[in-house]
Amino acid sequence: MPTDFYDYLETERERLRERLSRKQSPRDATPSLEELETDWRRWTRALFPRYVTHEFAPHHEELWAWGWNLKRGLRPDPFGAWWSRGHAKSTNGEMLCVACGARQTRKYILYVSRTQAQADDHVQNVGSMLESSAVESYYPDLASRLVGKHGNSKGWRRNRLRTNAGFTIDALGLDTAARGIKLDEMRPDMQIFDDIDIETDSLEATAKIIKILTRKLIPAGSEDVAILFLQNLVHKDSVASQLNDGRADFLRNIYNSGPHPAVKNLTSEREGTRTTITGGEPTWAGFDLQRCQAMIDDMGLDAFLIECQNDVTLVVGEKDFREYDERFHVITWSEFARYYDEFGEQARTEEGEPRIPFRWNKGRGLDWGSTRDHPTAVINCARPSKVDSLSDCIFVYREIVMPEWTPRSLQNKDYEVVSPGRVARAITETEARHGEKITRALMSHEASAALATFLIDLPEEIKVFFTKWKARKGAGVPQVQEVMAIDRTREHPFRVYPEGHPQAGERLMGRPRFFIIVGDGQGELYVDGEGKLLVRQAVDHKGMIRLRAELPEYNQNRQPKIFDDAVNALCGLASSFFVGADAETEEEQYEERLPEPIKQRTIMQLPGAEAERAVASREFWVQTGRFEEEKHPTRSLSIGRFRRR
Repeated sequence: MPTDFYDYLETERERLRERLSRKQSPRDATPSLEELETDWRRWTRALFPRYVTHEFAPHHEELWAWGWNLKRGLRPDPFGAWWSRGHAKSTNGEMLCVACGARQTRKYILYVSRTQAQADDHVQNVGSMLESSAVESYYPDLASRLVGKHGNSKGWRRNRLRTNAGFTIDALGLDTAARGIKLDEMRPDMQIFDDIDIETDSLEATAKIIKILTRKLIPAGSEDVAILFLQNLVHKDSVASQLNDGRADFLRNIYNSGPHPAVKNLTSEREGTRTTITGGEPTWAGFDLQRCQAMIDDMGLDAFLIECQNDVTLVVGEKDFREYDERFHVITWSEFARYYDEFGEQARTEEGEPRIPFRWNKGRGLDWGSTRDHPTAVINCARPSKVDSLSDCIFVYREIVMPEWTPRSLQNKDYEVVSPGRVARAITETEARHGEKITRALMSHEASAALATFLIDLPEEIKVFFTKWKARKGAGVPQVQEVMAIDRTREHPFRVYPEGHPQAGERLMGRPRFFIIVGDGQGELYVDGEGKLLVRQAVDHKGMIRLRAELPEYNQNRQPKIFDDAVNALCGLASSFFVGADAETEEEQYEERLPEPIKQRTIMQLPGAEAERAVASREFWVQTGRFEEEKHPTRSLSIGRFRRR
């Protein structure tokens, strides 16, 4: 953002403070056009007294300072107004359209909303403003419709306004843009994106929106296009959230106004089913505590916190992991290694890269799938031995998702082909690179054919073994919930409050026993402009993007069962792996009772044909519990005969 913008903004704020201190009346009697255009506050009040009924908040000032400084031929930094619901985002955007047309700083505005109907409504609101008596008085050409030589209107309809001053504004819904659009030869020199995110959007849906923005709409703008977003965050992976926290790889120079909550330092108490506000400072006089209370009464506290407070970290509704909180459950590899450096537990490679210590127990869970809707998800977990620090904890340290699942990959219609061989190669190459020995490998039971392929039909160097896991409803969920529980009386072993927080450098209070280790840059704590403690979000598998997206949405009773692949892999492993560090689990005891020729460690050493027979024998044993040794003991690692009795 240019320096003169900030200088202008500070000057405007100082003028406002001086005016308030003198208690000067904000309304002047019939000022001239020249006088009006020296001050956007006087201009908005004179032209739109019906809309401007309260003093502007500081974030309103930021928007108007940006919009009032627009100049033809100069491209400003994009502006993101991430404000609370009820803070007149759309009204200010619509008034700004009129200001651009009146002062001729922009000629052609494209107003974009989620649906065509919503965009049409915004353009119609602008039309009502243009037809007001005040606008007609000061800007008669702007208030007049463009007409042809026969007196017919040349563009004054629900989705388009064209004025005699040469100002045009078009409405466009993303639902229309998705089917293909063709704009006029004139390229828009301003684009306003108003409420394009909704709370039910998946990451796939958001990726489609980003694809429309980056491939169709933003490139259609003029060289001096001014881009404005008007949106509350809605959810943590929305377009607004990604632009605000820097995950988005487009509009990298956007100016973020917010996210601003409706109330700072909000406090409340609950009595029965009603939540009552007990304190806080409204961020705008036009949306005071009384109106906030009415919103809570109408929509409930959870919805208010998301829609008005821009708190998109909450896990709300009928979800199984409601205690999941990334401030406590996500740590970076640097934080992990830094902690264990103090204990000499070899949490780094010789090159100094963080890693899981060799002597820890390591497990691998897999949920098989081959499509984007139901991908293969592999989750690796580790648990320290009893002699290690934090031996009661579980560390999730890797995910493999195929087809790839990232915001960028989801923008592409085509995706990689998934096969057992490709998955096995990804697993074996990754684990070999880190020198890992897996002590427990479990796979969803419904994929028997894939399981057999992993062991039998693949080249020796990429064969992987799994034990089938037949899940009972809810299996593994209690184990994850138990280690996810946060003890608020104990310090967090890995995390300290970041710079900018009043307790910077001090340990967080709250210790879970479940940690997701992510790549640096995809999980650090930070403080936003409102002083709120937040976590950097994931952008790819190194940040555990799939697991972190699924955990807050997981509901084992949801039908149909969708978007649960990484959690299923985690829960399958949790059912037998999330136990005391060195305790022998029931599955481990069962494995030891099996005859030696069909134990997991034996089968993994067999050549293809014998391994195939051993797998069949193992399956028979599991089903019948019967086994009779081969009468020819001289045959090494014989498979034996099985029969029902």
